Amino acid sequence: MRKNPNGTPTTMTLFVTHKDTDDYCRAGEFYRDGHEIAVSGFDINNTMASLKRGDWEKIIMYQKKNLTKEAKIDEDDLKGMRAPDLKTGADEQFKAMLHMSNKTKYKDCAWKPYDSSIVLGEKMAWRNTPPLWPYTMNYNVFEQIRPQHNHPVQCYDGVWEIPVRRFYDNYSTAHEFIDDWRATENEEMQYYTLANNFWSHYSTNRAPFLINARTDWFKTVPTAEKSLKRFIDVVLAHKLKDVYVVSMDLMLDWVKNPKTLTEITELDFKRTTKRRGAKCNIAKLESTGRLNGAMMLVIEGTVLFVLLVVLIAKDKAEG
Repeated sequence: MRKNPNGTPTTMTLFVTHKDTDDYCRAGEFYRDGHEIAVSGFDINNTMASLKRGDWEKIIMYQKKNLTKEAKIDEDDLKGMRAPDLKTGADEQFKAMLHMSNKTKYKDCAWKPYDSSIVLGEKMAWRNTPPLWPYTMNYNVFEQIRPQHNHPVQCYDGVWEIPVRRFYDNYSTAHEFIDDWRATENEEMQYYTLANNFWSHYSTNRAPFLINARTDWFKTVPTAEKSLKRFIDVVLAHKLKDVYVVSMDLMLDWVKNPKTLTEITELDFKRTTKRRGAKCNIAKLESTGRLNGAMMLVIEGTVLFVLLVVLIAKDKAEG
């Protein structure tokens, strides 16, 4: 098991959609292993952009119920939301998220959500442009970041956004998911693409570095596993010991209450997931299902970390 500098296990976030996901038991196993499970809807005939607030609420509630019932995940631990294929529902999606966190009828949810659906515009993806830190939707910042897709224009107090900054491959083409790369011919190119994009975060303002991926990358690219493992091992072995591989919710906890390297203890970034539900025998499962925005893969009995956040903890907490 790979570990962070303070000894805590590395963790990832899995955005689970109901469409084509026939194995909630596997999602539950990742949850019990300490990873974060988050909610994603599914796009039916490309209609997400036309959905109203009530439609989004039904989609979100439906998937939350699936995860609590089928995967045995505690509802309080379902904190994250991502629109399917990063196709945001503009203001209607965020109205639903805010409404569900406040309305009396949803009081049992205790949902204080974050979202990770907004893809930053082309200017914000340039190599020399500093990446963006997670931010609250209390203010309208969209004129500055100019997102790629259908985005909200109103403000939503208390809703956090973890923006998606696109990757540049070796052909200087920007992508939202690493499995969209054209530069997938060999392990070396994949590794250096990851390293170069990581360095654009590490050498500037050290905003959290996201790797967004889908299942097909491992199925179609034989060297994907090796290049990703190599990258994770290199960043965790960094001589400054200031790189942490953590799930989105744990990263966001740190952003809200940052600590310096000397202040971080073995209790920080430690998962406090409530362990409940029967364990599954993963070796006997035949189908991994599709987890939107993440991969689920078991290799020699251990989880391969795929969707991850590299958290840079500086000696002086900033921003």
